[in-house]
Amino acid sequence: GDADAIAVAIENEGVADGGVNQPVSDAQAAIVRGDAGNAYDQIAQRPAWAGVLDREQTSALRDAAGREVERDDARRALADRTEAHRLGQTVRSDIRALYSTGSSGDIDAASVLRELGPDRHRHWVEARQDAASVAEQTRDMASLTDDQIAHKVEAQRPEPGSEDLARAQAVHERISRRADEILRERTDNPARAALRVASVRRALQDAQDPDTASPDKIQALVREMLATQSALGISKAALAPVPDEWALRIGKSLQTVATGQGSADADEVAGAVRSMYGDIRLQYGEFADDVIAYSLGRTSALGRATAHKVGALMKALAGTI
Repeated sequence: GDADAIAVAIENEGVADGGVNQPVSDAQAAIVRGDAGNAYDQIAQRPAWAGVLDREQTSALRDAAGREVERDDARRALADRTEAHRLGQTVRSDIRALYSTGSSGDIDAASVLRELGPDRHRHWVEARQDAASVAEQTRDMASLTDDQIAHKVEAQRPEPGSEDLARAQAVHERISRRADEILRERTDNPARAALRVASVRRALQDAQDPDTASPDKIQALVREMLATQSALGISKAALAPVPDEWALRIGKSLQTVATGQGSADADEVAGAVRSMYGDIRLQYGEFADDVIAYSLGRTSALGRATAHKVGALMKALAGTI
């Protein structure tokens, strides 16, 4: 498996018979190393030393060299196809990353041109430009109001007859689609929509940090979430005071305590309600009742109005805390 070692062994055979075979051995070693091109071409040129072989030996050697050339070509073709496939996947990932984040990896354009050809190279360059444009136009869209989003989408609508109209329409379509996703999320999941805004994410990070978590940090998060959703135009009835993960955890605990699961003692249930309501009140302060109502509403099939009634009942049971 070591061509150079084989070549050296062949060269060493040249010392036989007082070195008379050295020229032939050196030429054979050169074939093994590929110093002057592939083996078949070298043999086809019939160097002077080839005269020492008879016709059958020469034919066998040519056949062997030809087979080796074919195998080598097949290996190179397979390697080329493998590299082209890998590069094609990398290019597709590059475009997806650009659309979603506005940034991408470092891809050698010359490799794309060489491996994938001029047509796919041109398509990749154009797709990168379009993806970067979409990312730029939608980067801060989640923090805009509904009207501002509509205005931004309309401003990107291409004029009929404009240059590269098809590409411009495709870019506009992607921007419009992203706008629809944001607006739909504000209706379906206001909490998640609020977390798209940088200031809310920072408040959440502070509230979740074990070193800084405190009622003040948690209430600051609630305050920022409510203010952000109001600024985005989300109706007061739909405002989400906490992230959904928090609401689900709180709601399940509230349901367990309020329904007395695991206990038939009314006094024991009331005591557990008072204790939990006190904990929530301590943690969430003035927002405690809103958090309770929202959490119950997100946990089960309870309607929001019913959830408010359950929250009021818990408050009544808890008394003044």
